[in-house]
Amino acid sequence: MTKHPNELKSKKLLTAVVSKRGIQGIQVGPMPESVMVQVLLPRLAQAEAAVSFARSPTKGLMLHMILYRHAVWSHRYSPPVAGFEEAEKEADRILGDDPELARLVR
Repeated sequence: MTKHPNELKSKKLLTAVVSKRGIQGIQVGPMPESVMVQVLLPRLAQAEAAVSFARSPTKGLMLHMILYRHAVWSHRYSPPVAGFEEAEKEADRILGDDPELARLVR
């Protein structure tokens, strides 16, 4: 189960320095709010959608993942879809290219 964003915000990052003396942890402050909101939370939501899709593959979840993938991937690699119709075309293309996946998706 995903933790509430406030729980994630309170976690401190642990970075380390690796040298001849070994690994030495360095405690740093909380993650900046902008990184949480703009980077981590969208990726967490997409990862949860992917896990849900793996457990119970439905076309609705597939469309959700297509519609929101631009939130976690660079626009250079994956421009956002223009709308629901374009997402449906993309889903149909993916399912057409992968008969095994098409067999699983309800």
